Amino acid sequence: MQKDLFENPTELGPVAILLLEQSAGSLGLIQQALPGVSVHILPMADVSLAPDLVSRERVSVVFCDQSGLEPSSDDSRQQLLRVHPGLAIVQVVADGAVNAALEAFRQGARDVLVAPLVPEDICHAFARVQNREWAQRDARQLHMATRTVLDELVLLKSISATASSAVDLDKLLVRLTALIQESLKVEIVSLMLADEDGELQIRAATGLPDKVLYQRRSPEKYGVAGQVFTSGEAVLVDDMETDGRFVLQTFSDRYRTRSLLSVPVTCHGKILGVLNVNNKEDGETFAGSDLELLQSIAHQAALAIENFRLVNRIVQQGAELEQMHEELLAFHRDRARFVSSLSHELKTPLTSVIGFADLMLELYEQLDPVKRKDYLRSIHSEAMQLETLVSGMLRLFSIDSDTEQWSWESLDFSCLVNDACQRFAVVMAEKELAFELVLPEEPWPVWGAADKVALLLDALLDNTVRYNRFGGTLRIEVENCDNNGEERVRFLMTSQGPGFPEEEIKAFLLQETADSSQVRHSGIVGISLATCRAILHKLRGRVYFETLDKETTTLGFLLPTRPRRMRKDAM
Repeated sequence: MQKDLFENPTELGPVAILLLEQSAGSLGLIQQALPGVSVHILPMADVSLAPDLVSRERVSVVFCDQSGLEPSSDDSRQQLLRVHPGLAIVQVVADGAVNAALEAFRQGARDVLVAPLVPEDICHAFARVQNREWAQRDARQLHMATRTVLDELVLLKSISATASSAVDLDKLLVRLTALIQESLKVEIVSLMLADEDGELQIRAATGLPDKVLYQRRSPEKYGVAGQVFTSGEAVLVDDMETDGRFVLQTFSDRYRTRSLLSVPVTCHGKILGVLNVNNKEDGETFAGSDLELLQSIAHQAALAIENFRLVNRIVQQGAELEQMHEELLAFHRDRARFVSSLSHELKTPLTSVIGFADLMLELYEQLDPVKRKDYLRSIHSEAMQLETLVSGMLRLFSIDSDTEQWSWESLDFSCLVNDACQRFAVVMAEKELAFELVLPEEPWPVWGAADKVALLLDALLDNTVRYNRFGGTLRIEVENCDNNGEERVRFLMTSQGPGFPEEEIKAFLLQETADSSQVRHSGIVGISLATCRAILHKLRGRVYFETLDKETTTLGFLLPTRPRRMRKDAM
């Protein structure tokens, strides 16, 4: 019989047992009768250590030797069952001690063995309690599953009201911790949530100093809570000093009762964080009933957090869709305006070409050679203008439609700016502009394509020089800057004169500056500035245009120093 029952004891589930002996070796026969079973032994005098040992070693059955004690003197069962209500206890009583056996059953024992012990009786008793343990475990799991469904239904019924309120997530978490403190009658509650990098952060707490909030640490540095988060299993500690699983340096008021509960906050198989409670108000240690209640609350908290995030995400996506819709409408308006203006710009030189060609065809014989040469020169000039417009239009469409090739690399932006200024040195000298170029001593690189950045700078300088007044000023400055925690390179171009005409800067993707009342919001018409906008969009640059006074305007933009993926890896 013994061999049949325990030839493969692992089929019965966890097979760690604890022997509480009245005297050394008094339950030794049990260890011999259950080969292959992990056995832990404690003297009855150290029964206070049993609850933590059961948690630490995952003990499923406890054999308790009280064959020589009166039932009234025994409180070991109550202590164990208070912390571990589902624990199977087999009581060993003296032969003929009927009252002791009845009292053991009344106090929660699963089975009784009569001394002197018999190996076959030990095997049968162990098999019986194991089978009952698995049946009760299945029942508890079914109960928890049913309760989980009910929790979800109750929470989903009220989630719309929660989401529509003005409460943010931090305020919701504070409410949850206050609810837990009231439900469990504890002094300290802390709720930790994991961030995108897997680090834990205390997002809400009661009974703890404010300085501990929002501190980010890896799970390994959070002791009990870190282990719970990593393993996904709840921890109940009856006495932290004797538990042995966690190294603690001091027992301050934070752990006044030396007992704690820590459970994972889990939703749909994903661990969101950890919920911790310390110090029951009545000074007692935590029991198994407290653990079940906290697990239920943690489940509801996880549902509340996930649904709150989901609703906020939906609201945010709705706002983003509305913004995208507005941007799309603005884009279509700008596109229509651009096509209309482009048609006009193409028609003007084309009309000139056709007009001069018609004159030459009709009056060729009457025109003297000088006149014919002037007409041909005008045709050539207008044709070149037309070719420039068409080439610019094709280049713009190529960039805007993602058919343009981009050779991304880290660029010396200061060098590119200096080269562009050299290309326009003759034109600036002809207009007698007072030019100033300011570059940083150690410029940060810009992530982009060299030919596109050069095209961007040429287009901006061409417009700036063209619309600057004769004898005006032009100042270009490049500087390293920090923009919301990210390294950026800022380009500033300040010119004196009539500045960019309104029809040339409409819809130029202008961003708000420090003084929004001075910002011109308009849209692009000219091909060159349309190309600038397309290039800056691909470079993920941020642009602004500011009128300083009646004659002075500043055009600026920020460029990233490295691609988004590299910035994320470096964080």
